[in-house]
Amino acid sequence: RFAPVWEEVADELLGHTVIAKVNGDEQLDVVTRFQVTGYPTLAHVAPNGAVRLYNGARSKQAVLDFARGGYAAKSPVPFYNNPFSLVGEILGLLVTLGYYIHSVREYLVSEHALP
Repeated sequence: RFAPVWEEVADELLGHTVIAKVNGDEQLDVVTRFQVTGYPTLAHVAPNGAVRLYNGARSKQAVLDFARGGYAAKSPVPFYNNPFSLVGEILGLLVTLGYYIHSVREYLVSEHALP
């Protein structure tokens, strides 16, 4: 339901703000680092790495207002929850490592009949 609004917001901010869309099923490290618990999750990432999560209305104007400076009224997530902190980096690496271990195991089971 939010996809059309997201597309309009992205079109309007094109050239002014970087807009990214993440597939949580494919990018588990990003989902883990940003501590995504539901979809959609909107976050503002400042050039200095400060992250502010958006939890307002899902209207085009409300999201545009947040992206155009409304984020400044919100406190950044604490350093220990910041996806770019050491903790966030380690969480992302652990999830990625776990995914690869699982993939290798699945391959060995399916292709080489390992238990």
